[in-house]
Amino acid sequence: MAATKTSKASTDKAAANAGATDPKAQPQNTPPAADAKTTTAPETKRIAVKSMTPSFRRAGFEFSRTERILDVRKLTDEQLQAIQDEPRLVVRSVGQDD
Repeated sequence: MAATKTSKASTDKAAANAGATDPKAQPQNTPPAADAKTTTAPETKRIAVKSMTPSFRRAGFEFSRTERILDVRKLTDEQLQAIQDEPRLVVRSVGQDD
């Protein structure tokens, strides 16, 4: 009978340890971790874009060496992606201060 108690105690201890690493075993009142994107900075609404050449066109816009501010909410996903992926353009987020 002593073997049964030891076995049950070992099983209980193993179950307790397993619960410590099992994310489902966390208490229900623990809030989920916040998305890193939303906690580090608010969503970008404007970008500053300038060309590395005197004049360059991409996504229906002409860019020069002078920064051009664009509202990303007015761009299609394809336009934004084309601008961000273009190696001849310099793109940066613009905050409220800019």
